[in-house]
Amino acid sequence: MQPIGRTSRLLCTLQQQVAKTGFGLTRQLHGISEGAQAPSIQRPIGSNRRVAPAAGTVGTLNWPQSQQLRAVNPFPSTIQAWMMDFGSNNPLEILDVQRSVFAAPIRTDIIHRAVTYERNLLRQGTHSARTRSEVRGSTRKIQPQKGTGGARHGTRRAPQFVGGGKAHGPKSRSHEIGIQRKVWLMALRSVLSAKYAQDQLIFVDNMNIESHRTGDLNRVLQ
Repeated sequence: MQPIGRTSRLLCTLQQQVAKTGFGLTRQLHGISEGAQAPSIQRPIGSNRRVAPAAGTVGTLNWPQSQQLRAVNPFPSTIQAWMMDFGSNNPLEILDVQRSVFAAPIRTDIIHRAVTYERNLLRQGTHSARTRSEVRGSTRKIQPQKGTGGARHGTRRAPQFVGGGKAHGPKSRSHEIGIQRKVWLMALRSVLSAKYAQDQLIFVDNMNIESHRTGDLNRVLQ
């Protein structure tokens, strides 16, 4: 047998101690408390490299704590507009109005839905056509079923005859359709944003006029 050197004896002693204490020696080398869980990636002895701790444990090593990231809007929350005098149409001051209302994305499809909803509310829905059971006439069979050489007919009130009823004609009904409240508000913001972008939106301080005459109001509005 060859004599065992000092380095070999030191390695054997280290292996025996690790076998007895398990992860205890590694905890001592890395400075980990007894209650903490072992890291998923161990840091080499004498190294300052940052390593991640195991999942579900508190970082006992020099691992940076996670921070919550928040998106920052580069645009201001308000835009500027002139306040005009209602009588003279002269600018008075500059207002700060909400960007979310007067500079929102212009959605023409949402505007179409809102306009269709509003126009359907204006329809009376009183249209009605008489069917074959409502027109005036007899229910007698106008000709025999066989022997005439022509088509088979029953009552004179059928839709194919002049003065007969209307097949699948309109009836009185409501044309109202549903729309979500948020969709309607989005359409309103889109219209206001479009008018603001086209310089067709006027902000006034009040609507007081000196006279009650319609001609004076028409002159101011023009």
